[in-house]
Amino acid sequence: MIKRLGIYCTFSVLILSSVFAFQQMHLHANENKNTVLNKYIAGDEIIIRVQKNQWNGKDPMLCHASYGATMITGEETETEVIFKLPEYLGRKTGLIDWQVGRLDGQIYIEAQDSVKSMETYLGPPSIIAGYVDYSMLVSIPTDQLDNPLPNGTKVNVNHQFQRNIESEVTYVKDRVAHKNLNSYPRANRMLVSSEAKGKDSKEMTLNIVPEIPKSFKIFVDRNHNFADGNQISRLYTSTIKDKYGNLVADGTYVKFIIKDKNNNTLQTFGTTVNGIAQANMLHPKSYDEWNIKAFIEGIAESSSIRLIYKNIMEDFEYTIHEGKRKITVGPLHSFMNQIVPDGLPVTMNLYQEDQLTLSLYQESEDGKVNFYLLEENVPSGIYSGEIKTAGLIKKIEFLEL
Repeated sequence: MIKRLGIYCTFSVLILSSVFAFQQMHLHANENKNTVLNKYIAGDEIIIRVQKNQWNGKDPMLCHASYGATMITGEETETEVIFKLPEYLGRKTGLIDWQVGRLDGQIYIEAQDSVKSMETYLGPPSIIAGYVDYSMLVSIPTDQLDNPLPNGTKVNVNHQFQRNIESEVTYVKDRVAHKNLNSYPRANRMLVSSEAKGKDSKEMTLNIVPEIPKSFKIFVDRNHNFADGNQISRLYTSTIKDKYGNLVADGTYVKFIIKDKNNNTLQTFGTTVNGIAQANMLHPKSYDEWNIKAFIEGIAESSSIRLIYKNIMEDFEYTIHEGKRKITVGPLHSFMNQIVPDGLPVTMNLYQEDQLTLSLYQESEDGKVNFYLLEENVPSGIYSGEIKTAGLIKKIEFLEL
């Protein structure tokens, strides 16, 4: 019974001694055990005491920490040697290994139980509407010495989208807390922040952009359907949306591809404003048929439309003047019998023995064009010719110069 009581008393004394040592934040090397481990809070003063009978009187203490190895000289008293660690070693969380003589030990430094700042990152900054895409918020709560808080620290993630405000909980793991933020079907901005132990992060913005647009339609707006080479046809799209009804982002590039009656390719383009893109094309200068289709390259395309541009005239006149070296085409009249706009192309070709010898080109002015067959360009002889304008051709069967 006395033996058991003695063991119990000894064990109680050891426990009380350990508790007292931890509360005082002093580490005492144990004579019967070479390795000693204790915990400290970042910023605390750290003192290691070694009994004199365990120290040979000359050895400094060697400390290994994240900063590297440090040699510390002790201060002697009557019964022990006191080693005071430099302040900078006690400011950073993690393990410190120390050794003096035949004694060694470890110190574990924990972060302070308060948050000084919230380092917060959000990326990517834009995600696609729907339920699949997401962005990640990463928060690193740190104490006033810039140490990340330990695993298990609670972090609240707050986000606002349209009229909804939600808060979710995550926890620090491996020094960071992270949360995936899924997109919504509607395109808009989401505001995001985080909080830990009463410390809030700054507000961050996450843009939810529209999904891939659906197919769309195109339309034309024109003053008339005549090929006068002067008026503008305005091509425009229907309102382009994604499958959730979101308008495509302003500035989306839309290309209009036009195939004419000779299978030549023309193109124009526009960018969307409020979901609609428009582009302009000048009317052709002679009868033509256009097949038009619009594309958002690699993403979506429109249905096609067919446009017909009619000739502005059914016939025209020309005059061969005395001497036959001046030929006047016109006056040229348009579809309401008005004079054609200036700039209508007129071409005259001269042939001799079915071989093209000269081609002349001019644009109309006040509805007329004058061709001059100068002798240095057109020697005397017998020619034939043809005059082309507005898709019409008039032949000159015999022209003697």
